[in-house]
Amino acid sequence: MRGAYSNGILVEITGRSDAGKIRQNNEDAWTQDSGLGVAVLADGMGGLDAGEVASDQALIAIMDHLRAASQLDSGCIDAAISAANSRVYELSRGDA
Repeated sequence: MRGAYSNGILVEITGRSDAGKIRQNNEDAWTQDSGLGVAVLADGMGGLDAGEVASDQALIAIMDHLRAASQLDSGCIDAAISAANSRVYELSRGDA
């Protein structure tokens, strides 16, 4: 992600994740939104059931919350993480 912001700062973000030496698949997920100037990484908790689903759904919940917010501040970010936690918990219980 590369973006110039109103204060003149140029930000470049690159993401990479690795399955490591034990796992065959990488359950991590990451995304970015250059319009918001954010990047998010969700650890898939390798070895647990459906870690790749959990990390993907966490990202969706976080980004949906951030995109709907009127301003990005620490309270908004806390609420986005709480929304992601709730979403993953609901999925784990079959409530979603």
